[in-house]
Amino acid sequence: MRHLTFAQIACGSAMVIALTFVALFLAPEASGPAVALIAVAALVLGAVTAVVVRARGHAAAPVRRPAPATPERPGARV
Repeated sequence: MRHLTFAQIACGSAMVIALTFVALFLAPEASGPAVALIAVAALVLGAVTAVVVRARGHAAAPVRRPAPATPERPGARV
């Protein structure tokens, strides 16, 4: 398995921070367990984001095949 690139780590980290702020903004009086649940959910979604960025970034390149060889015909001009 390849290591994560800087872009993947940045996207995942940004997702964790954004989700945590949004969730805590929507529930400002959250209890301790609720805050822990929000943090864990944000970390999971950040990891999923990093994996999705990896999957999209490493799409299979099209295979180039050489042109088929044409048999030479006597008297044919090219």
